[in-house]
Amino acid sequence: MAAETRHPPANAQHFGERIQMVQSSHSRTAALALTSAAAIALVATACSRGSNVSNAAPRISSVPAQSTLGGTAFSLDLGDYVTDREGATLTFAVTSGGGSFTDDTYTNTFDAMGTYTVSFTVNDGAKVATGSFDVQVTTSNFVVVQEDTAGLFLLDSGTNGQVRVASAVGSPTFAAGLADGRMAYQVGGTQLWLFDPMNRTSRRLAGDAAGAATFRAKTSDSRLFYTTGSAPDMTLSYYN
Repeated sequence: MAAETRHPPANAQHFGERIQMVQSSHSRTAALALTSAAAIALVATACSRGSNVSNAAPRISSVPAQSTLGGTAFSLDLGDYVTDREGATLTFAVTSGGGSFTDDTYTNTFDAMGTYTVSFTVNDGAKVATGSFDVQVTTSNFVVVQEDTAGLFLLDSGTNGQVRVASAVGSPTFAAGLADGRMAYQVGGTQLWLFDPMNRTSRRLAGDAAGAATFRAKTSDSRLFYTTGSAPDMTLSYYN
């Protein structure tokens, strides 16, 4: 009797393939799940790290130029120009320019006419921001003082603030004062200079080594008349 040969059912191979396909699909699903879990963990780590640097320094907006009269108390509330993202309590301090803070309000009585730059810091307890603003003092009660060894300077009779005009070199002498606070002075008898107390600078109006310039008069509208050259060839000029 011949041996019976048995064959697997016709659908057995297809069944196995289907199982294999299902297993492969499960593997892809597991891999996707692992990838998603890793991505979530990475995001969580990034968020955790971000929390360590969440505090931002106070933000200082540009402060416009200020002006005040000489000999009077100047004050400025900087609360309108400073913000803090976390809403922390802020501490203000002056670093240069004089004056002081009470909470966020700056106060100072400046020495004399001129332009002053006030620098300050703002501290939120963790970080510090720096800022500055300019103040123009537009008036002063100046008295001209001349010293043999110290040159020429202006003294504010109200605050006792001093503004240096010229050193003793050339023996500077007072010539005339103008309504806006500027002052004309002679140096060495041959040069005529004009000093501006607002920006603390001097400029030479006339005269050099080749020819003398001599102050002659000042008019009611603040024109300065002076002569250059020497007799008999002198030239009369004016500065307005």
